[in-house]
Amino acid sequence: MARVPFITAAMQLTIILLLSDVSEAFFRHLCHGEVGMGRIDPIVTPNQVSQHVHGIHGAQNMALDVTTEDLLASNCTSCSIRQDKSVYWAPYLYFKHSNGTFQIVPKVGGMVVYYFTEKPADQPDSVIVAFPPGFRMIAGNTFKRTMYDGVASQQKPPNRKTWTQFDKEQQARAQMMVGFNCLHYSAGWNEDALTRPTWPDKPFLDAACTDGIRAELMFPSCWNGELDSPNHMDHVAYPTSARNGPCPPGFDKRLPAMFFETIYNTPMFRGLDGEFLFANGDPTGNGYHGDFISAWEDDVLQQAIDNSACTNGLSSGEQSACPVFDIKPEEEVVTCKMEIPETIQDERLDFVDTLPGKVAVASGPDWAPLPSQIANPESFPSSDESLNTSITTVSGTSSTEGGPVGSGTAIAPAPQSVSASSTVAASDPTSIPATGPSASSFTFIQPSPTAPPYPTNTTSANDAIAMPIPTTLVSTTNSHEMTTITSVSTDVSGAVVEWVILHGIETTTVYVDTAGRVVQSPISAPIATARPVKRHRHNHVRARI
Repeated sequence: MARVPFITAAMQLTIILLLSDVSEAFFRHLCHGEVGMGRIDPIVTPNQVSQHVHGIHGAQNMALDVTTEDLLASNCTSCSIRQDKSVYWAPYLYFKHSNGTFQIVPKVGGMVVYYFTEKPADQPDSVIVAFPPGFRMIAGNTFKRTMYDGVASQQKPPNRKTWTQFDKEQQARAQMMVGFNCLHYSAGWNEDALTRPTWPDKPFLDAACTDGIRAELMFPSCWNGELDSPNHMDHVAYPTSARNGPCPPGFDKRLPAMFFETIYNTPMFRGLDGEFLFANGDPTGNGYHGDFISAWEDDVLQQAIDNSACTNGLSSGEQSACPVFDIKPEEEVVTCKMEIPETIQDERLDFVDTLPGKVAVASGPDWAPLPSQIANPESFPSSDESLNTSITTVSGTSSTEGGPVGSGTAIAPAPQSVSASSTVAASDPTSIPATGPSASSFTFIQPSPTAPPYPTNTTSANDAIAMPIPTTLVSTTNSHEMTTITSVSTDVSGAVVEWVILHGIETTTVYVDTAGRVVQSPISAPIATARPVKRHRHNHVRARI
């Protein structure tokens, strides 16, 4: 499936603005899918459950503790360059509703990892070396809650052309490498990359960021030759500019400057009371961070760096332009999934009363407190337990080709519980409500007005596969997407009979016509909704049953 236009626009915007003062030598690595999601961080907490939830992209063999050899042995990667078995991860974004419920904010288009390889203008003969096997690093600091540690006069990063000596210190420079770009493709004005270092407030988001927020993170590119350091940061340093200029003493080796770019679907929460915050309890964005373990096959990355078709100053940045890379299609890489560690397989991540790991929300200005201990996973409730998720829906804008970001339905807390079953006319699929379970299961009844009571066939979410929407249904008005949780039952004629909800654990999608007949097999999808079918993608399975 072709890359959707709004993602392409975001990429082009980054390229134009981030590269405006240097020659363009880079390639974009498209990590279309998440290989996993959970409290996993083999750099900071090897062999242990991590403090907070991360979204992980890359090699299938990712685990609580993993070596480069383990990663290289992976059968697949959720990123599109087959020879890259590295892993990339960052904390997930949540929305905290006014009743205290935390809901996951979906990503749009996975993650894009830029590899910048331009050389300093005054050092044209310098060498860019590939990340070696076993190399790992972290950018950003999960405990920060203000920029520049609360120096009031330095809360907005100055233009890099007017940096003072203070701005050039590593600590200050590192904080400038975090950004949150307000996306509004049709507004006629755009922000430079890495110029908004703090998460914007919700009224501004609702009014201005009509296409979502792009979280941005630049990694250091100056290196002392060590594979790692005790804090996983001191073996690397930033050059005098964002990714260009001289390196500080002791860091004479130059790596590709790596840049994470992740778009979040914040518009689906427009009009709802609450606040956005990251899984590490950070509503400011100053604690945004990312992790990387290198596992490129052979010398493929070095070949790409040295190949003028891949990373020369006039390169397009398209990974497909590089003859070194073996590119896998999006529909293939999104099916690559890691094995979630047994200790957290059943941990609830979405619609929870506290952030997973019992992470406390810390708004600053002081640094967030160190956790006294890492909380044990909370599993899904048993049949006699209930979730505090009495909810109603606020529909967002479809995430479609040619359309704005904003797919899915945001779930807003309702003042009262909703009935445990609902009968909905099949002629109006958009009227199907999405409600939270008050017991162990919840059922939507969607009868077909013409279907006899044939035996039912149930498709489990565990059997769901990712597949594109049929071209015959694109932009049609007589077909709707029905998203349910856990399973859907149909009779032998293909009519939907029953929609089963189990705690929001995992989701499936079925495409039906206005008579309620199934027109496509279930695929992974976000929370319960119904909308006219337009071209889009799904990759939002969040946990196991």
